[in-house]
Amino acid sequence: AIIHVVPKIIYLGDASASKLNDRGDFQVLLDVHLQYLGKDIDDFFSSSSVIVLRAEFLDHKIYRNVKTENSRVEITEYASTIVVTISLSVPRNRLRLWWPNTLGDANLYTIHLAYINKSKSISTSWITTKIGFR
Repeated sequence: AIIHVVPKIIYLGDASASKLNDRGDFQVLLDVHLQYLGKDIDDFFSSSSVIVLRAEFLDHKIYRNVKTENSRVEITEYASTIVVTISLSVPRNRLRLWWPNTLGDANLYTIHLAYINKSKSISTSWITTKIGFR
């Protein structure tokens, strides 16, 4: 099951203290944390296991199935998690920037994710996270 998602947003344009222009696109890295219990860790790495991603940035729609085969495993004393990093490229002209209160609109975009294992008919409910670009 997906337990949480950590979004990281990277601006690919020129570094500037002034307002962003339309020349710099964004890269979004999503660290998707999956928890496994018992001896089922091999199921997460099978070719039938995918993370389904759905996102929409204005008229730029992204639908992707991400295989979990090249994931990293983090095992702690309390929980075992698998982290899958998904990379998205979002063109600057396909979104509106987020602005703080009184400076403009707080535009947010929703990303939906689900873990699916087709061979075992395992499907978790969708998890949703919102991100803004600044």
